[in-house]
Amino acid sequence: IAGRNIPARRLSGDYFDFIEMPGGRFGAVIADVSGKGMPGALITVMCRTLLRAAALGNISPSAALASLNRSIAPDMREDMFVTVSYLTLQNGSPSITLARAGHTDALVWRKSTGKVESFRPPGMGVGIDDSGTVFERVTKDATIAMEPGDCLLLFTDGVNEALNLQGDEFGEVRNKKALARL
Repeated sequence: IAGRNIPARRLSGDYFDFIEMPGGRFGAVIADVSGKGMPGALITVMCRTLLRAAALGNISPSAALASLNRSIAPDMREDMFVTVSYLTLQNGSPSITLARAGHTDALVWRKSTGKVESFRPPGMGVGIDDSGTVFERVTKDATIAMEPGDCLLLFTDGVNEALNLQGDEFGEVRNKKALARL
C-alpha cells in the first residue's frame, strides 16, 4: 500500500487515509473536496475526522459514507461537495468492498490478463443532499474480487487533469495505459 499527495497550492482539498479497524479489518479512503485553499482544507479535516469515527463503527463503506454525509452536509457551503472512494478489506479475504461517492473510478490491473478494469459503483458526492435520503438510496457497496498480483489504483481527478507542457490533459486513457505498463 502506498500513497502520495502533491497539492496544487499550499493547502489541498485532496486527501487519502488508511484506517486500522477492529476485527482484522482495514480501510482506505481517497477524497477530493471541491475548491482549493483554506475552505477546502477545512472541509478535508472535517471529512477525515468524521469518516474515521464512522469507520470504527464496523459498518459497510456505504453506511460510513452515509454517516459522513449526514454529519457534514449541513455545514457545507452550497457550492461545495466532496467526492470520496472508501474501501474496506477483511484480513484473509481476497475481496475488497468499495463505495464511491461521486469519485473517479477505481482501476484494477489484472495480472492474469494484463488488462485494466474500471469500477464505478453508484454514488453521489458528499454534501449535495442535506437530508441524506437520495445519497443513501444511490450510494451502494460493490465487491471487487482480487487475485494475487492484481493492483488496485485509487486517485483523484488531479491525475487525469494534469497538464503536460503542451497543455494536454493526462486523461483517463493514458492513466489506464500507465497502470498497465507499470
